[in-house]
Amino acid sequence: MATSFQFIICFCLFSLLRFTVTFAHVIPRFPSSMLHPALDLGSSSAQNGLYRTKFFTQILDHFSYNPQSYQTFQQRYLINDTYWGGAKNNAPIFVYMGNEGDIEWIAQNTGFMFDTAPYFKALLVFIEHRYYGKSFPFGGNEEVANANSSTLGYLSSTQALADYATLIIDLKKNLSATDSPVIVIGGSYGGMLAAWFRLKYPHVAIGALASSAPILQFLDLVSPYTWTNIITQDFKGVEEYFRNYSCYSSKRRSSSCGPKVLNYGRSKMAKGYKETRDKNHSKNWTSQYYQDLY
Repeated sequence: MATSFQFIICFCLFSLLRFTVTFAHVIPRFPSSMLHPALDLGSSSAQNGLYRTKFFTQILDHFSYNPQSYQTFQQRYLINDTYWGGAKNNAPIFVYMGNEGDIEWIAQNTGFMFDTAPYFKALLVFIEHRYYGKSFPFGGNEEVANANSSTLGYLSSTQALADYATLIIDLKKNLSATDSPVIVIGGSYGGMLAAWFRLKYPHVAIGALASSAPILQFLDLVSPYTWTNIITQDFKGVEEYFRNYSCYSSKRRSSSCGPKVLNYGRSKMAKGYKETRDKNHSKNWTSQYYQDLY
């Protein structure tokens, strides 16, 4: 079943890339910052086997002309060009739309992109969402950025999408890869960002892969309580596992119950799949996921 699913996804990506018509001389441009933020591809602040870490000078507000709007902040992104076929071959660029979390943690747990990159000779880019990880405005100070509504007002999906469009366009320009097709990818909220990005910036991305994106809820086709009902059933389903510890009836999604459920889920998955990560990594993954979830 998993093999069939992977085949379908790969086929969809192949179709998008194979039949794309390039309009190199007529692509409309996203309004860039007056500051013309530059990419420094030569100096990475961190490096490992999966990616190189970069920072992009991003504008605070893309949609108004208030003096504060022209402030900038450093937005982190990760890049992997191990399998990239290069700009001369118009090789594709896969961009992950960062969601609510540290982008390094997301990249380290997104194997699909690394698995498919060799087949498509794709460049991989993971962009961190503003106000998360190391991408905080107002001098990178998290406390100041989250202080009140006037500073938090710049945290929105609309601003995030504009961040991604600005960065992608500048990145392609710096790599002399303006003709390389871009496919945006995301999961959950990131999946919604990917879908919205394709709709709002069709001149930047030729396609979007939105995994686990609650699109139907935004179209008012399903109950707004669908997600919470499913989660409640999940907790109810593992109540027997905890014997006297009732997650469903008394605690619901309490702080002490959540980690137990996540650990239970990990132990169940380990029975069906060979664990490829060490125990400390699995523990850290569970802990980080729990923090983002609650």
